[in-house]
Amino acid sequence: TRDGGKSWNSVEGNLRGVPANTWIPHVHASPHAGGTAFVVLDDHRRSNLAPYVYKTTDYGKTWASLVTPELRGYALTILQDPVDPDLLFLGTEFGLYVSLDGGRRWMPFRQGLPTVSVMDLAYQPRENDLVIATHGRGLYVIDDIRPLRSLSDDTQKSAIHLFEIADAAQHQVAQGANGRFLGDTSFRGANRPYGALISYSLNVPGLPHPDQERQRELKEAERAKAREEARKKAPAGGPAAAAAIEGEAKPGQMAEEEPAAGGRGAARGPQAEIQILDESGKVIRTFRQAAVQGVNRAVWDLRRDAFRQPAGNSNELAEFFGGGGPEVLPGTYTVRVKYGKEQAEGKVRVQPDTRYDLTAEARQAKSQAVMRAGALQNAMAEAVDRVTRTRTDIQAILAKLQTEDEKDRQAGVTEENKPRKDLAAAARKLVKSLGDLEKNLWDPPDSKGLSPDTDLQSRITYISGSLSSSWDAPTAAQQAYLERAEELTRRRLDEVNRLFAEDVAAFRAKVREQQVQLLPELAPLKIQEP
Repeated sequence: TRDGGKSWNSVEGNLRGVPANTWIPHVHASPHAGGTAFVVLDDHRRSNLAPYVYKTTDYGKTWASLVTPELRGYALTILQDPVDPDLLFLGTEFGLYVSLDGGRRWMPFRQGLPTVSVMDLAYQPRENDLVIATHGRGLYVIDDIRPLRSLSDDTQKSAIHLFEIADAAQHQVAQGANGRFLGDTSFRGANRPYGALISYSLNVPGLPHPDQERQRELKEAERAKAREEARKKAPAGGPAAAAAIEGEAKPGQMAEEEPAAGGRGAARGPQAEIQILDESGKVIRTFRQAAVQGVNRAVWDLRRDAFRQPAGNSNELAEFFGGGGPEVLPGTYTVRVKYGKEQAEGKVRVQPDTRYDLTAEARQAKSQAVMRAGALQNAMAEAVDRVTRTRTDIQAILAKLQTEDEKDRQAGVTEENKPRKDLAAAARKLVKSLGDLEKNLWDPPDSKGLSPDTDLQSRITYISGSLSSSWDAPTAAQQAYLERAEELTRRRLDEVNRLFAEDVAAFRAKVREQQVQLLPELAPLKIQEP
């Protein structure tokens, strides 16, 4: 119809190659040109699983088939991108297909979407998202499909290409209904990751294929080729030839491990490094992402690098909330993606939560206060590390002295080695002093029982948590707590510096007299400017 439904023209007879009376589950009118439309047809009720996909540019007078050998399963729905007319999405019984060239070639989309019947597609214009309705599996959302609009053979040939990054909006998320930690009592779909979505493509030799099944096939082909080459080079009938044919590893040789193909936080395999730079060009955040051949996606959670933690502290709470430091201020930041010697840069704009009426001055004041608290955290962590490293060294000396005593006993030496005995006594005394000092700095992970929250880390953690609870300017109470934490940090650092300048220095002199190598001299501790 071209008159709003007052009259209709029958055009199904113009669809060549379609069995008569085939169902039409979807017709999609092009948002780009009048007279252009797409139609998909479904004949699976008569055991015909062939896809039927057509396009017209003259109101249905003529139709061109968009079916190619890549398509599998009967078609159910089709959608044309509202910005790029050549970007098409096709839902079939066996998953989603994407075309970048108007339907001349199709690619299966398997990034997070299973092989499931795709019944309907919708486009969310504000977020540039593709919403997918599936049969029996609910809804899926592909966040920010804009990289697909600029994906081409040229971008794929580049060693590294960074796609345009959408603006990232800061926001606070309310706790969901029915509690926080539900275990298996309730199912919830995964939300879009918080922060900036960073999409980039890699074309570097040695990277794994993003499809794990395809990656296994490629690795097996490589092994088969290597076995064949080894078989040709080895003497006929020799043990090397037999090992090559069987694919056995030589004695002492480890079997090859396949690299991890994708997945956030992958422990093995190639990884790309992602850096975030502020307007002055300073790197404020660095993290890594498992790298695969082709398009990759990472998420920056809009945070700086985390403040320092004492060595051996798992910092489980920080890891639970993403492992980063404080959120950055709204503004424009540079994203740098590096892999090997290749790198690419782009810009991302961080926008404030528009639900909060806060001035730039208030946000700046809060950020400065948070960084001051972070400087205290860094100083505390360095102090703890110095104490624990020194104690470990002293315990190593005690072990060495005990070994020397045992050698004397075995040699029948009955005369007491007084310098060695005095050094051991001084070592035990210093270990106790370091332990007492450490308890004032933090609550060690191996502590038993309940400890009072009077240590330095507890005070710093309290004010850091309070400051991070909102974006508002610091309150008078928060300023007071921060100043008290700074004063306590100075006192604790003075205690550490005094112990090292006096007791540790004296012990170091005794160690030198006994010609035992230990305890490097360290500069005094201080709070670094944020």
